Amino acid sequence: MQIKTVLNNVEKPADAYMVLRLAEMSDRPTSYVVKQYRAHRGKGWGVLARTLGIKPGSREFHALKRRQDLYEDRHRGKGKGKGKSKGKGRK
Repeated sequence: MQIKTVLNNVEKPADAYMVLRLAEMSDRPTSYVVKQYRAHRGKGWGVLARTLGIKPGSREFHALKRRQDLYEDRHRGKGKGKGKSKGKGRK
């Protein structure tokens, strides 16, 4: 199933992303996942994941929900917050 076809069968582009990733994670055809999406629409991604054999509480599912596969971890760092710092700071 092509990406355009998936986009035409879901409500939002973000849903297309979730459908494609769930198909990849569950090792199921995209057409099957789209059918399941339609059957379980409005019940939540956890319900859809469960029907595909993916545990909603698993590390992989949480990473999918946070879309961690779209971004590299390079954007995460110590930051410049005013928390309890281990730096030298003022004396």
